[in-house]
Amino acid sequence: MVARTQTRHKNEGDYDYVIREETKGRDGRRYIAIPPVVHTIIDRIRSLNPDGEYMFVSPATGKRMKAESFSDKLEKICKYIDIPVKRLHKMRRTYASMLLDAGIPESIITNQMGHTDIATTRGYYYKDRHSDDEKVEAVSDALQFPVKLIS
Repeated sequence: MVARTQTRHKNEGDYDYVIREETKGRDGRRYIAIPPVVHTIIDRIRSLNPDGEYMFVSPATGKRMKAESFSDKLEKICKYIDIPVKRLHKMRRTYASMLLDAGIPESIITNQMGHTDIATTRGYYYKDRHSDDEKVEAVSDALQFPVKLIS
């Protein structure tokens, strides 16, 4: 379980980071569903730094990698392997959209996202990822007859 929270405070043009050994609130401490493949990835990451307190550390300093540094590193890796670059928050939005599109029960989604209400997830995180053809097919299937896209 992850039970730490990072907060960032602006201090004379720079930022100070504070790590607390608890979550923002009682609802922040939760168990989330993680598929087996993710456990394999986490185990591999931990094996790279088996005695470290944090999973991701800066190679230069050996200290905890901050979110911005992690995002920068992730961006470089995406460019290197020639896949679209997504920042961490965009990945979170994509994850929420994928769960909603897959018809995952709302109680599971709110828990995974750390929200108390599905309206938060739908309002701030959901992005319609379906193509026009997929929308036409879905409406056609629901109505049980052919539908054409009208522009």
